[in-house]
Amino acid sequence: MVAAALVAVGVAYVVADDGGRTVLPSPTASSGERQSSGTDAGPGSGGAMPVGLATRTLDRLARALGHGDSVAAAALGAAGDGEAADRLRAAAEAAADARVRGLRWRYVDSLGTPDADGTWWAATEVTWRFAGVDESAATAEVLVGLRTEDGPDGTTVAVVDPAAAAEDTATETTTTRVPVWLSGPVRVRREAGTLLLVATPDGSVDDRAEEAADEEVLAAQVRRARQEARRALAPGERSAAPSLVVEVPADASGVDAALGVSTGTYAAIAAVTAPVDGEDGPVHVLVNPDELGQLRPAGAQVVLTHEAVHALTDAPASLAPLWLVEGYADEVALRDVDLPLSVTSAQVLAEVAQEGLPRALPTTADFGVSSRYLGAAYEAAWTACRVLAARAGEDGLRRVYERTGAGEGLDAVLADVAGWTQRDLVRAWRAELARIADGG
Repeated sequence: MVAAALVAVGVAYVVADDGGRTVLPSPTASSGERQSSGTDAGPGSGGAMPVGLATRTLDRLARALGHGDSVAAAALGAAGDGEAADRLRAAAEAAADARVRGLRWRYVDSLGTPDADGTWWAATEVTWRFAGVDESAATAEVLVGLRTEDGPDGTTVAVVDPAAAAEDTATETTTTRVPVWLSGPVRVRREAGTLLLVATPDGSVDDRAEEAADEEVLAAQVRRARQEARRALAPGERSAAPSLVVEVPADASGVDAALGVSTGTYAAIAAVTAPVDGEDGPVHVLVNPDELGQLRPAGAQVVLTHEAVHALTDAPASLAPLWLVEGYADEVALRDVDLPLSVTSAQVLAEVAQEGLPRALPTTADFGVSSRYLGAAYEAAWTACRVLAARAGEDGLRRVYERTGAGEGLDAVLADVAGWTQRDLVRAWRAELARIADGG
């Protein structure tokens, strides 16, 4: 995953007659036999979880959401559970608006023990893609809340929550994810080259009006971010630049849930770019609204452009040193920012004043989300890329980034493109830090 810290710039499914849920006939049904469910009974009757019923319910859920059928989706909710119906309805609407395609939902295992009301949790595997923007599908483990219910027509397995955060359950799982489009109500904006999904928790009319205004600003920033990030590509590739997908969960914990990490991991990070399934799925930008919202418009734009560079160049798969990955994104994002270096490099200058000039370029550990000098690491990396661009030109910097990202050694690429060794680069980088620290 590659992230942006707060930089000093301030910167056709028909509902079944049974209501859509999978039904296991009761022992008194005229069929004379119970359908095989993988077990003899469900939690509602004190037995184990009915895997077969759960599997068929998930199949129906996938069909309902895949067709954007909010009525069919809501019908899969637990009896009398309005919140479950709302969640399912919202998921179907989001799937329709985001043009979710290739949706598959596979039962994997049950987790924990059933509650007194028959509610239990299932680890599932969900596969999907957003049509028109994702070139490949994502496959993620998602925790689904299910409930086994006994009624006059037999035993049913209904849906309580299509995507639950692990900490909201009694399970001990920590690897499941909550895709933004499954997290609740979502507004979707699709423009040429961009897709923006914004979680919209219920609020007052005034709150919704303010959110809509903020969304207009964000949509414009996302559009500009992609335009600016195209400069990170070779001239001949810019017209065919990949689409940019930006997802905004409701809050910081939503970012953590979407990425399947512990709550609080990205609390201080404004945005992060990563495959949405943690592996080799589509690369999207996840925005932390709690942090991005604290930045001035110029700072927010820098963060979004930085992340757009990561997304358009597939930075999560890059083999380049992390300082080059992050520094290059900042070099593109800050290229047109009209602020003095004393402002845009304030954190690294403060570190220089306190501890002296660094002897080596930032390491991977320096970019950890809990690193004490995270902001300084970004600025130090950007300074190194500025120095390299001054030597080899912006196109030369791009070639160093691309070639090392593809696996070529930094020494060989520096020598070929810039006529430098790594020692030469570090020497020039330290000299530049000293110059701006002295007010130059």
